[in-house]
Amino acid sequence: MIKRLLTVSTICCGLFSGFVFAGGDDKLVPDAEPVISNLGIALGYRIHGFDMSHYQEKVDWNKLKELQLDKDIHLSFVFLRATMGADRQDSKFNEYWKEAKRIGLMRAPYHYFDTKQSTMQQVHNFVNRVKLEPGDLPPVLDLEVRRLRKKKDVVKYQQAVKLWLNSVEKALGVK
Repeated sequence: MIKRLLTVSTICCGLFSGFVFAGGDDKLVPDAEPVISNLGIALGYRIHGFDMSHYQEKVDWNKLKELQLDKDIHLSFVFLRATMGADRQDSKFNEYWKEAKRIGLMRAPYHYFDTKQSTMQQVHNFVNRVKLEPGDLPPVLDLEVRRLRKKKDVVKYQQAVKLWLNSVEKALGVK
């Protein structure tokens, strides 16, 4: 289960940064013709999506709804960062959560996991912020592993990730 979430997250992050930041700007600029070869898009898949957080400050949601990357490539889902660590929330989450639903994108909330903070406090931060509705995708855990030097660090990290996943699944009732 962990591998599947990580694979999807990695693919989506690459998609988003590839086409949104092509001009080095934090504003979504779909006015230009898309250049598929520069986007890093996984063409062998039928669905495509991206992730967002407060770092993408300027988003034209109506243009995003109409964005077509190629004749067979449309955006169908978005991962939205809800929380980070034990006590931080993404300032754009509520706005982006509503807008994604309004334009018909499937949406999933994600949590940025901080290895230096309490796992259970991170669980509480996330489940208190996220309210899933029918049709929403299951939560995603964003893991950005820095160097784990010892085998016991790896085992501790794996246990923390498993605890987060199991606790969120139980609290929200979704896998």
